[in-house]
Order: sequence, then C-alpha cells, then structure tokens
Amino acid sequence: MNNKTYYKNVFLPTLKKYEPYELKALLLLKLHLNNDNIKYSFNKNYKYDISLNINDKIIKYEIKTDEKSLKTNNIFIEYKSFNKLSGIYTTESDYYIINDTINFYLIETKDILKLIDDNEYIFIKFVNNTSKAEGYIFEKYKIIDRSIKLN
Repeated sequence: MNNKTYYKNVFLPTLKKYEPYELKALLLLKLHLNNDNIKYSFNKNYKYDISLNINDKIIKYEIKTDEKSLKTNNIFIEYKSFNKLSGIYTTESDYYIINDTINFYLIETKDILKLIDDNEYIFIKFVNNTSKAEGYIFEKYKIIDRSIKLN
C-alpha cells in the first residue's frame, strides 16, 4: 500500500474514529485550566492536534489514543512510519495527551523524549500491511508518573 492509499483508506478513517477523544481532551483541558473561553483550533496533520491560545501564547497538544493499553498496561509512541520519521520526532506539540479511551494523561513532550533518552522503553518495530509503524512501548506507569491526570 502506498502513502496516498494509506492516507485515504486508513489514516483519514482512523482520524474520524478518534475525533471524539480529541473533543474530550479539549473539554478536559478547559476544565483543567479552569477556562471555558479559551480560543482553540484543531489541526489535521502530523505536527499537532489541538492548539490553545492562552494569554496570547499558543500551546500545542498531540492527542494519542491507545485503546490497547487498557489490556497491555503499555503505551505505544510512534517514531517512524513508511521508513520516515513521524510521531514523537516530527511533532511540534508542547504536550501529549495520552488516553486509553477512559483515562486522559497530560505529559510534556520533552518528558517523553527524556524517557527515550534514558532508555525507559521497550523498542518495538510494528509492521503490518498498512502503516509499517515503528515506535517505543513504555510501561504505562512511566507515563502516568510524569503526567497530570485530566479526568
């Protein structure tokens, strides 16, 4: 499957599937910041998912839904897809909001990069017919211990 076919047949439908979690993350952020009037925008590319304008400062968030983590107690963070850097290495986000469809955790992107630098992960190369994704698997508690729970 080439990149255009993947984008049309897999990536866009996946985005649609996970939009409710992006909306919930936004609502939880507004509650966390105690400000329902924050200006926000959604971004639909690899750089980030949501940006908030807080006191004229733009803060960007990547929303990562890992529904398998409910069973595995691990979190997958992508860094390569189709043999190109992606995910954690191409994001422009200041924060990740990682959720397992129930719990939402706010963590600074730099803290995830520090976990990688400190080898606090189990490397995995996940290959299937669609994304050929490569990434890091973290034990969930390593993310939670460095996060703020939003719900």
